[in-house]
Amino acid sequence: MPKLNVRPPKLGRDGKYAVVYSGGKKIRLGLAGTEDAQKNYLRFIAEWAAIGDAADPHKKKSYLIDELAVSFLKWAKGVYGKSDYGNYRTAINMTLEIYSGTLVKDFGSRALCIVRDSFVAKGYSRKYCNKLVGFVRAMFVWGIEYEFVTQEVAGALKLVKSVHRKQAHDNPSREDVPDEVVKATLPYLLPTHADMVILQRLATMRPSEVCRMKVREIDRTGKAWKYEPPVHKNKWRGHKRIIFFGQPEQEILERRMAGKEPGQYVFTPAEAMREHWERLAANRKTPVQASQQARKEKCDKNQKRKFRDYYTSDVYGNAIESAIKSANKRLPIDKQIPHWYPYQIRHTAITQMTKTAGLDEARAVAGQKSLDVTMGYNHADEAISKRAAMKRQNPFE
Repeated sequence: MPKLNVRPPKLGRDGKYAVVYSGGKKIRLGLAGTEDAQKNYLRFIAEWAAIGDAADPHKKKSYLIDELAVSFLKWAKGVYGKSDYGNYRTAINMTLEIYSGTLVKDFGSRALCIVRDSFVAKGYSRKYCNKLVGFVRAMFVWGIEYEFVTQEVAGALKLVKSVHRKQAHDNPSREDVPDEVVKATLPYLLPTHADMVILQRLATMRPSEVCRMKVREIDRTGKAWKYEPPVHKNKWRGHKRIIFFGQPEQEILERRMAGKEPGQYVFTPAEAMREHWERLAANRKTPVQASQQARKEKCDKNQKRKFRDYYTSDVYGNAIESAIKSANKRLPIDKQIPHWYPYQIRHTAITQMTKTAGLDEARAVAGQKSLDVTMGYNHADEAISKRAAMKRQNPFE
């Protein structure tokens, strides 16, 4: 796929003409040194900032899909979140594997069907295949606005049907992780990781929200502390995310924030590694030799190993996975801990809240804008149906 350029082309000169070089072409802007040439260059830069190397002030009959893709991704990178942008790149790269060099006007409904079938052939789930097809459509719809694509071409793509249930598999829905399983895992986690798990469960947080929390971002003025993540999953949609911490969460945060600067993260890998080394030292069975102590003091003074300032969701999940594997090596078969992921903690919290406090409170605490999303996250409809079944009476008796 063509590289995304990050610097606008410079104004140059070719004989008596002012020119810019973009997309492998030389574009004349008028006589060098004239006011018209400067205006044309400023207009070109404005168009380039919006749509990239395809910003040709001279109209083209049709663009290549490659040009459309580069310009769209340049725009999408500044608009969408990291996850959605990554999915756009996946969908577009797989489209270009088949149709690179094709004119936009020649990409019709049959072409999108072939791209759709290529997603299925990759073994992706039905839901993900349909999501990727939607991303390809979105690129062409965006192209209408910047005159890359005609309405006729984009309209034809809307007629392509979604992947049928018989064509691709459906992934099983995410299940809750019982609190008993989490409780059994906690003793095998490092204290830092255990506090992250407990805080996430209590406050119904996403893994990324726990990992990227800084000391200065927590408002401790009221009885209920407030945390508003500067970056979160739905920020690009304009949604606001506010998390409140009660007394149990405050006790964990106070312990973790003690002695830290406002700009530091609440949970850090360096702190967890220090706990790991302390645990190893406490479990040591042989005495520490003088030479070993000298090396330790030398390493403490000249630390060469650098740790990331904060946790990522993947590293957080890997820490839990490693703890479970380590625990299961020592536990009998009947007490093995099943594997679980950090996001299941949030899933469990939402499900339990819908049963005890209702859908609306669960939606608000989880930071979801729609009740439909909350219903999809948990088995609230099952809980409601179960309660209704227990209240029924036979009207014929």
